[in-house]
Amino acid sequence: MTTETTSQLVIAILGLVAATVPAVRIGRRRSQRAEQLRRDLELLRLIPETSPSRQLFADDIERRLASLVRSEIVGRRDRDGLVGSAVFIGVGAGFGALGIFNDGLWRLFLIPAIVLLVAGLAILPMYLRKVPRDTKGNAIEGSPSPGLMNEQPADDVPAELERSS
Repeated sequence: MTTETTSQLVIAILGLVAATVPAVRIGRRRSQRAEQLRRDLELLRLIPETSPSRQLFADDIERRLASLVRSEIVGRRDRDGLVGSAVFIGVGAGFGALGIFNDGLWRLFLIPAIVLLVAGLAILPMYLRKVPRDTKGNAIEGSPSPGLMNEQPADDVPAELERSS
């Protein structure tokens, strides 16, 4: 393998890593919001009932809690499935690069490249849909169709959250 081909593969791998970093940050941000709410609830318990700032603080916590619940009800994507699809596409692209940039029997790498690329692209839309998930990320059975998530609110959504959407 030439230095040029090696550098192209390294750049492709680094690009794939750079594309997945924002998804990891989003998941971390969600858990940080929940942890901040827990800390604020503890602080609210320490503020005296007669304090004028207590009600303002309680209203702020209620607003952030409703926002967090609303974002959880809307649904989330399957991160593991997206990573798996990206791996299929990345390995297929790597095999394709090996087959394209080399002569002889290296061309046989185009066969698994095509299979992996087609498989990765075929399963990608399945994991891009947002579906309601529990706290562990598993899809909730019996939830509304993913295509209808933004059109029909779930039955268990409180009326206050429906009005604020």
